[in-house]
Formats: sequence, structure tokens, C-alpha cells
Amino acid sequence: MLDQMSGGRFELGVGRGISPVEVSFYGADPVHGPKQFGEALEVIKNGLSSVVLNHHGDFYNFQSVPIVMQPVQRPHPPLWCGVKTIESATWAAANDVNIVTLSPASAARDLITGYRSEWDRLGKPASRLPFLGICRHIVLAEDAEEAKETARRAYRPWRENLELLWRKHGLTIGLTLPPEFDTLQSFGGAYAGRPEGARTYIEEQTKLSGANYFVCDISFGNITQLEAMRTVQLLARDVLPTFRQATAVAAN
Repeated sequence: MLDQMSGGRFELGVGRGISPVEVSFYGADPVHGPKQFGEALEVIKNGLSSVVLNHHGDFYNFQSVPIVMQPVQRPHPPLWCGVKTIESATWAAANDVNIVTLSPASAARDLITGYRSEWDRLGKPASRLPFLGICRHIVLAEDAEEAKETARRAYRPWRENLELLWRKHGLTIGLTLPPEFDTLQSFGGAYAGRPEGARTYIEEQTKLSGANYFVCDISFGNITQLEAMRTVQLLARDVLPTFRQATAVAAN
């Protein structure tokens, strides 16, 4: 329905979940997570590409379920998955899934290299290579210090809420993230400042990681709507035109 309503612009994020606590809320055993996720994704893909769904597996069973509405994009909308390990990157390559990672540039390069290697090993054409992305917190303002103060303020509750359930249940979170924004920015994991600095930062991060896609996380923690829109407007006015021009030159 979302793909129909958007005229074929829907993209679906999939994943088995990094938090065993949250997975267990849905009655799933984290031990069986990889196998159950694989089967669940098979059901979803079949449902999106069929008019009748039939599936009999270890976790799910469906018999002659009518799928009345099909997506605009065939056989199904693009799939995205967050990755943190080489295994998940190579799985994504085998299944034609776009990827995005929060990992630092050096670790992201390993993931992206692993994805490309698996893609090539399977004999898939380079022209059909999916998006291989990195995701970074981005906060922009005309005044660099104002942007940094906004990012510092917003990052703390984002970080605390991210690990809330892990701490509550006595578990160690499966992500390595510093407690303060300044530390994250110091090793290239985020950017807060003026637009011209963002242009340089995005260029450096994509080059270091080998990514062909960059995701700007502009709304996190307690970022206000006005603060998020300020970042959007400065990206549109002062950052994106530079990359459009570079793409046009490369194409010519």
C-alpha cells in the first residue's frame, strides 16, 4: 500500500535486530534469530511479488493467502539492511540488499570491500551494484559553535536511550559509541559545524570508506524541528550543489 501511495518510492528496511531484549518482546528466541530472519524475509519477498502466498517453514506457515494489492516496484521495493559484520555484508550482497553502517570509516571499508568481493564472486554485474552506504549524525548552522552545542545536547539523550534496555537488563550493548558527541566527531563519526566543513567531511568519509551512498542523520535525540530544518536547508543550499556538479562533470 505504501508503495502504491508513494507512486513507487517506498524502500523497505529489514534486519533481525541487534537487541536480544527487543527481539524477545515479539516472542522470538535470539538464538534462532539468523534462521528465523532468513525465513521471515523469504515470506515478505514472496508476499510482495506474488498474488497468492504459500509458505511452509520452521517458523511460519501460510496457505493460499490472497495478496490483493501488489507494489508498483517489481518484483518488490528495494531492500535495505544495517550491517556491522562481514557476514551480514556478504549476506546482503548475495541477496541484492542495499546496506548502511554506522561503523567508522576503516571498519566500513572492510564491510564494503567484503560486499563488493562477494558481489563479484557471484558474477553479478557492476552496473547493478546496490547502494553501499554510511550513516553519520550531521548538524549544520551558519555559526559552527551553535551547531556543535546543538549536537552535544541532542547526542546525550540519543545515546542514553539507545542503550536503555540493554542496561536495564544487565547486558552489554552491541555497539561501540562514545558517551559524548565531541569524541564521536574527533574520530570522524559525525559532523557539526558550517556547511563548507560538511562538504569536506562527506567527501573524506565516502573516500575513506569506499561508500557510494551517504546518509545524513539530521534528527536524533532532542533535535527540534527548526534545528533539523536548518540542517536540511543548508544541505540543500550549500552542500548538495557541489556534489551534483561533481557528478555532472564525471558523467561528461
